[in-house]
Amino acid sequence: MEFCKNCGTALKEGIKFCSQCGTTITPNIELIQNSKIRGEQSHTLNKTQKPLSPKTKKFVISTVILLAILFGAYKYGQYYYGKERLVNGLTEAIKTNDAKRLAKLVKSDDKKLEITTKNIKPFMELVKDKDYRSNLLDFVHKQESYYTKVENSNLEINDDKPIEEDLYLRKEGKKFGIFPHYQLVFKPQYIYLSTNYPDTVVKIGEKEVGHSFHEGKEIGPYIPGVYKSTANLNTDYIKLEDTQKIYLSNATNEPYEVYYELEGDDVEISTPFSDTTLYVNEKEKGVYEESSYYFGPVIYDGSISVFAKKKFPWGELQSTSQTIDDSDVYLDFYMPEEFVNQLMETYKAYLLSEKEALKSKDINKVVNASEYRLENLQSELDDMEFYEESYMSTLQSIKPYFDDESNTIWEEEGIYYASLYVNEKSKTAEYYSSDEPSPTLEDQDYTVTFIYDEDEKKWNVTSVDTYY
Repeated sequence: MEFCKNCGTALKEGIKFCSQCGTTITPNIELIQNSKIRGEQSHTLNKTQKPLSPKTKKFVISTVILLAILFGAYKYGQYYYGKERLVNGLTEAIKTNDAKRLAKLVKSDDKKLEITTKNIKPFMELVKDKDYRSNLLDFVHKQESYYTKVENSNLEINDDKPIEEDLYLRKEGKKFGIFPHYQLVFKPQYIYLSTNYPDTVVKIGEKEVGHSFHEGKEIGPYIPGVYKSTANLNTDYIKLEDTQKIYLSNATNEPYEVYYELEGDDVEISTPFSDTTLYVNEKEKGVYEESSYYFGPVIYDGSISVFAKKKFPWGELQSTSQTIDDSDVYLDFYMPEEFVNQLMETYKAYLLSEKEALKSKDINKVVNASEYRLENLQSELDDMEFYEESYMSTLQSIKPYFDDESNTIWEEEGIYYASLYVNEKSKTAEYYSSDEPSPTLEDQDYTVTFIYDEDEKKWNVTSVDTYY
């Protein structure tokens, strides 16, 4: 565009006079030459430039879209596997009490512990504590800052220091070899349970975890949190329960110890023998090795009765039955009538043989006698021989007294003894050999003691004492 040198009016191309002032216009040679050059360049460019083919256009567009997708995927992967998403998600889930969201963000160090919306609820209860929540989030945010500093400065991560928090941020390496991969991790918690009674059923939350904790047992893993636990002992005669709240937040890596003390009374049960089987209200409760032991829990209102059984070399016997109305019970093993009759047969055979031996002065006539009893009889025969005495006796009758306090059985140093209280009537005469016998009726009570011969598998008489 040219302008009039006289009045400054814009001039149209090719005019020779200014339309405003009439001044003659001198052509600008340089401008004309530049215009020609630009016209030639434009002509050349228009002549050489060709439009893009449809195939080329598709390739260019596809490449641009692919690059955009890859860039977007990279940014998403960087965000998804990065620490910011986890830390921000943790903070928001705790703030809004969103168990479902938190369960998707966290995993456990123990592969056996699966994190679900249901089992993470005890942790949600734990973070309701303001101090606990503040300390935990502060720790995780400090970890995030530390990892950011390490990434920006290419330093090595120092993981030697043990983690003391229940939940922490951990770098897992790189995902797909590209993205720094982080994970929020729960430290698994374990519980050591014990109770003061066997067969106590224990529940953690609503789940039964077992009933064999009398000697202690470790269970787990669990998510850190607040758990309700109950211990129940239900028997045919008593029901006991202990409820405790467990706060599983343990930085020492040691199991959390829980002891359930069920408040019941114990009774001391004593018997003359070891290895007896106890029965409570007619139901078998097990074999007890000691002759005295504690059993419980029970109540002292007389509603519970106990007795014991024992297998002896000659058969099984049962003790007396006692009701529990105090802190100790003694179960004595008195002999049933059938067993008493068996011993009486043994004693009768002995007694008849003893009378014959004393009459004939021949110790070999004696049967069913222990060595100790034979020695005493032999001594008696020696005295009769020395003093020239004779003896004769005819048994009239013999019967036992079915007295539980007298007819008993016991054990000493591994040897079994039994005693019977019997009444004997006999016509007896003790006289000098030179005299005539004058039998008189004797009516006498005796305590007869037997000893069990393990080798011969039979009872023998070991003493006969007059009962006054």
